[in-house]
Amino acid sequence: MGTIIRLALGKMKKIVEVFVASESVPVVADHSSFASDHAACRGTVYKEESYVKYKTEKTLTEESRKIMAEATRKADELKARIVVYDLSTLKGKLIAKLKGIKSPVWRITK
Repeated sequence: MGTIIRLALGKMKKIVEVFVASESVPVVADHSSFASDHAACRGTVYKEESYVKYKTEKTLTEESRKIMAEATRKADELKARIVVYDLSTLKGKLIAKLKGIKSPVWRITK
């Protein structure tokens, strides 16, 4: 039985763990406009307003992009699997803290 476990461990692929940081960036989602009329004492006033709707998208920081490129290159060389953790999320922060990671970095594990 011990031999089977050793064989299984020997065939395990290497894993490249990548810890990245992302940021929320505002992006224009839509342009909207509307017209309304208000009855004033002396007549009708037409008021037209337009505004821009924004949404946010998560993008990698510049440092994280470089780290991802390096990790992807190394994973291709080793034919390893990539696992990405986002340091901007609660789950990513917890995993990084347990593994002793404080900033964006990549490492090879088994």
